[in-house]
Amino acid sequence: MSTLKTALIALAAVAACAPVASAEVVKNQNQVTVQTNDLDLNNPRDAETLLKRINQAANAACKDWETVIPNAQRSCVKHTVSENVARLNINALGVAYADAYGQQPALASRD
Repeated sequence: MSTLKTALIALAAVAACAPVASAEVVKNQNQVTVQTNDLDLNNPRDAETLLKRINQAANAACKDWETVIPNAQRSCVKHTVSENVARLNINALGVAYADAYGQQPALASRD
């Protein structure tokens, strides 16, 4: 796996807070490519590096949310990182996430 194309789908979860914006979010989800070709994803240090890259990508993808909903960027980043770490299902990455955030990553509910 040389590159992970991470669809930052948790943006839709943040949009649930603002029903008016939610339809637009589904159409305008941001995608950011996170490079992994220089990482050994079984190595805990490299997993920490990947977590930092996912966090940076989420920050970039969520940056416009602050103009739509006050304080939404922080929530967007939190949900986006958690969602993508859970979807990747890489053991060392899950451990790095739990160490950094004090909880396990989780997929957003699609109810």
